[in-house]
Amino acid sequence: MLFVAISLSDQAYGMMTLIAIIVDLIMSMAILKKAIQHKQSILFIFFLTIFFTSVAWWPVAIEYVYWIITGNLFPYASLAELNVLGIVISFLAWLYIYMKVVHHEKPKMMLLILTIYGIFSLSFFIYVIYYVRIAPGAPVKSMIGNEITPFISDAPDIILLYAFILLITVLITGLHFSIRSMRVQDNLEVQWKGRFLFISFVLYFFGEMDFMSMFFGIEFAVFTRLILIFSSILFYIGFMMPDFMKKLLNLEEKL
Repeated sequence: MLFVAISLSDQAYGMMTLIAIIVDLIMSMAILKKAIQHKQSILFIFFLTIFFTSVAWWPVAIEYVYWIITGNLFPYASLAELNVLGIVISFLAWLYIYMKVVHHEKPKMMLLILTIYGIFSLSFFIYVIYYVRIAPGAPVKSMIGNEITPFISDAPDIILLYAFILLITVLITGLHFSIRSMRVQDNLEVQWKGRFLFISFVLYFFGEMDFMSMFFGIEFAVFTRLILIFSSILFYIGFMMPDFMKKLLNLEEKL
């Protein structure tokens, strides 16, 4: 087969996605190690949040690495369910953390909200599986997205609606979680965690707008992937507050 040439912008997007995944994997493994050491279930859920956030980016990275090795393109549609799986699990994991910390005194409401979003997300995942693997003529690109560039696809309205609902939910819950932390009295570490998380969630909201690249071009997607890398790092700092950051902020003496 002939070598398939792709633009420098597409290559940059593939490289940035690969870097973002590596950064997330390093952080998620560090979180998993602490979760096992301290036997804290909330840390394990946090690990799932970070890890499966990167899983949603794997299709692009797989395509990019496949292109580097073979010079040809891997059919993106065949990896669409991997993208959705990452989105669904990372979202539900974050929602569980939010409900557990903020609304722990309302277990029935927590169960109800997680059930509603769980059914909603499962229905969407089944929708994608059907049109990628089962429907006549699968993958049905008109129902899951047509490729605009080697790594970017457009999206039908139902997928855009699902993505928008999840993004708004993450933004609202994330900002609420962050503001509560910033308002905690007599605990500078928690206040700083809230500040880092606040910035992280704002960046995440704009970073996950990469689906808008079908309107603004691949360069926009490269920029949003860079934003997501910073968002992930700040999210990790805001949740874990590593020792080096405590020293940098002089928090060890003030706790």
